[in-house]
Amino acid sequence: AEDQMLLHTGGSERMRIDSSGNVGINTTSPSTTLHVNGNITANNLPVANTPVVVARKSSNQSLSRGTWTKITGFDVNSSTDAAVGYDPDNVFDGSRFTVPSGGAGRYLCSANLRFHFGDAGNDGEHAIGAFYVNGGQKTHFTQMSMDNGGRHMTSVGGTGAVIFNLSVGDYVEVYAYIVDDSASGTLKIRGENSTGSQVGFFRID
Repeated sequence: AEDQMLLHTGGSERMRIDSSGNVGINTTSPSTTLHVNGNITANNLPVANTPVVVARKSSNQSLSRGTWTKITGFDVNSSTDAAVGYDPDNVFDGSRFTVPSGGAGRYLCSANLRFHFGDAGNDGEHAIGAFYVNGGQKTHFTQMSMDNGGRHMTSVGGTGAVIFNLSVGDYVEVYAYIVDDSASGTLKIRGENSTGSQVGFFRID
């Protein structure tokens, strides 16, 4: 067509610029500014729409027994540790990570939940963490069973990571479920200084 520019070698079309200005290599219908159908080799190529989030809780959050509780209050500008807190694309609101426009792909989602059991009895405490995607539970990432012998357990927990294939607008949250067999004492997600709970979200492709 007259409103397109085509490049042929060896009797075959190799590249075209269509009427919208999109450039296609090894494709006759480029759908983006540069559309390559095949492998490429590049040096020092900046990649757009690859959000990275690291956040830490800076205050404790009380938990209720026998129910899933969304973990909130993660701080990307933590005053307790300025080295932990990074969200240059503004895709995390303190409890929810949302995939931005152009950011669809696979994401590594990680969490380190630190639990505080105060005077919680002798007969066992159980803590479970889970990632929720678009409001629905997807996977457990840590499960702990403990017998604290009637003592305070001020910073116990576990770390988990999972890869999700996410589309634009999808969101990920972290929840916790607590069962305290003694049904007494205080239960919290810890968020203080170096013992605070943390989350991270990283696009990997």
